[in-house]
Amino acid sequence: MILSRFSLILWLFGFLFFLSSDTFIGKTAAVVAEEEMVFVPAGEFLMGSENGDADEKPSHRVFLDAFFIDKYEVTNARFQEFIHATKYATDAEKTGSGSVLAGSSWKEVKGAHWRAPYGAESNISDKMNHPVGQISWNDAKVYCEWAGKRLPTEAEWEKAARGTDGRKNP
Repeated sequence: MILSRFSLILWLFGFLFFLSSDTFIGKTAAVVAEEEMVFVPAGEFLMGSENGDADEKPSHRVFLDAFFIDKYEVTNARFQEFIHATKYATDAEKTGSGSVLAGSSWKEVKGAHWRAPYGAESNISDKMNHPVGQISWNDAKVYCEWAGKRLPTEAEWEKAARGTDGRKNP
């Protein structure tokens, strides 16, 4: 399913942390429950759309093995723990700018990064329990490795987002 840049950011840090069944070996059910993960059972689902963008067509059946997904988004507070533990610098911090939605289009804003998501004048001090933003695929991958998890495939994310009733939007 094609995602706008904003949706991609939400996708990456909204429902991105999956734990495959092979990674689950060695963890107790209590640890998984403590991490607030949800089990998505193996099975088929309808992926794609007949009414979406060209790369979403045609809808088709996909079988996936069982996996786990975090129940909640990664918060600014949790991402900050990762930054403090690893001294990692995000792609936006390295380049000095990030993409910000301005009306219906995206613009590159100097100084925008995860701690200042709308530019240098913004901050997250009162938003530590909000989902982290201004995170690239590379940043999300490194975070996942630190957290002992991985990024989902497109199919895994879509199956989890559609739920058991096959809804179009999470």
